[in-house]
This record gives sequence, structure tokens and C-alpha cells, in this order.
Amino acid sequence: MYRAVLACLCFFLASPSEEPRAGALVDFVRDFAFTEANSVDRLPYSEAVVAALRAAISGGDTPAAFRRERVIDGGKTFLLVYSPDIAGAPIVIFAEDPDRDIVLEAPHPVKDRATGLQAVHLLIALGARAAIISGNNRCAASTSSPCSGKTRICGGGRQPYPSSDPAHDTQSLFHQAHVALSERWPQALVVQFHGYAQADSDTLVILSDGTRERRSPDNALTGKIRDRIRVSLGGAAAAVSCQDPHDRRFAYRPLCARTTVQGRHLNGSANHCRLDATSSSGRFLHIEQQYRVRKAIAEDPLTALDAEGYGAVFRALAAESRCLKPRCAF
Repeated sequence: MYRAVLACLCFFLASPSEEPRAGALVDFVRDFAFTEANSVDRLPYSEAVVAALRAAISGGDTPAAFRRERVIDGGKTFLLVYSPDIAGAPIVIFAEDPDRDIVLEAPHPVKDRATGLQAVHLLIALGARAAIISGNNRCAASTSSPCSGKTRICGGGRQPYPSSDPAHDTQSLFHQAHVALSERWPQALVVQFHGYAQADSDTLVILSDGTRERRSPDNALTGKIRDRIRVSLGGAAAAVSCQDPHDRRFAYRPLCARTTVQGRHLNGSANHCRLDATSSSGRFLHIEQQYRVRKAIAEDPLTALDAEGYGAVFRALAAESRCLKPRCAF
């Protein structure tokens, strides 16, 4: 624990010396120039680029291609790291004084509408350690990822994931940031926000740990978060766990994150790119949400926590994530 706290402090000891500026981090993400769909053959990835990213998020001199800014938002101070020059470089935001041992991720901020806004909004609301938001549309590149799995999301029928999809390519700057932060805070829970559509379903939230593990009843984190959301929303079908076979009685899309490389990494897969993980480490939580849940943050960040579905997700995460202080709010 002390190593983790010292590691967190080093970000700010090495951060820019000027006074932090006031700013709205949600607006920064909303206005960010994400690398567009079908715009590149492959996003930049080399040892030099990865080294620059790791230097940018670990303190010391800021590499020329990156910017580090201290920002005050919601009465809290954050370190904002991003690159205006490297296509697809992620946005990484660190809390100066986090309340909870949790890292939030949004690998698909464009296609999964409002999930990038959700990651930075809940970074502030939960008092999380950090947030990582991909800097590109997941369909930006024309080349395929070498990692397993297929999708229809970019058109053209069922195809291998594009190399620009950071949830499905280990050679992405997003994944490198994920690895660096999960190693820096080795007990932190990593929560990844996603979005899906299914008009004919009463299920609003699908939870998974990214493994093939089955638990009935599900008493692990996926089940605990599910049960809290169910209580808030007043119905069993509202939230389901991919790990609980009993939840198959509900008509939900099985979006269970087995090919997500960040989950494979945290769950100890022998090959993060090609092999599913068989058992859960308890450190990865994948949350699929219908737009009815996500739209609250897109419409009004000031009232989002009061919205029924969005608020239910927030309260469940607040209740089940580890507090770093004697007492955490909510």
C-alpha cells in the first residue's frame, strides 16, 4: 500500500511547476480531436513511442510529443496527460489525492457514446486513482489486429478486430497505459465502460470479469455490482452477470469481454492477445450499458448522478471499490 501511495505522489512531484488551472475535464474529453474512422492504415506504435508514453505518465521530463497539465475540477486536483501530435495516443488523467483504489477505462469513447465522458466524470465523483480514455475511433485503422475475436462494428460483415481497437490489440498505446498503471497499483480494480444497443431487452447493464468462469450464485464482484444495481432499479432483469448461468433466463446479448486484452492481462492469460482467461483475479470489471444508462452524462454532467440508471452504476461502484482513506463518501 505504501509503495502505491508513493508511486501516486511521484506523478505530482514531477508534474509541471505552474499553478493548476481551473477546467472541466468532461468538456476536455467531449471536445477532444479523436482520430477518425478509416483515417489511417495503422496507428503509431514503436518502442520509442511507447517509451515516450510511459515517461509522460510516470513523471520526470515531459517528452516533446506529450503535454502534462495540472487541472482543478470539482474542487480536486488532477494531472492531465495527452498528446496533440501522436494519432490515437490515449488521454490519461491522474487524481492528486484519490479516495478509492480503482482505475477507470474507456477504450471506445466514440463508438460507445458517452463512455469517455463517463470515465472522467466518475473519476471525479468516485475519487478514483486514474482514468484512461482512448484517443481514437476504434475503426480508425484499415489493418487487422493479430489478436483473436471478430466484430461487425466497423461494417463489412464479421471481420477481425481492427488494429485501432484498443480493447482487442495489445500493440496499442491505450493497452500500454493500462499495463503501466495496473502494475503501478497492483491491487487496484480496473473498470472498463462500454456501450451496446438492444431495443427488445429489459437488461440495461451486463457485467463480466472477462473470463469463462461460472458462478451460481455469483458472489464475486460481478454479482455484487449486479445485485446493487438491481436493488436501485427494482428489477432482476435490469442487470445481469455473464458469470452466473442463472442469468441466462433473461434475453440479453452475451457481451462478456473474453477477448478483451486488458481483461486477459489482469486475469493472467498465458497469451493476452490470443488466449481467453479461465479464472478471475478479481481485478477486472467490464460494464456494458445501454444508451438509456449512458445518456445522463451526455446530456448534463451536473445532474447525471441523479439519473436512475447512471446513478445506480455509480452507487454500486462506490459501495464495492476499496477505500484508500479511513472513510469514503457515498
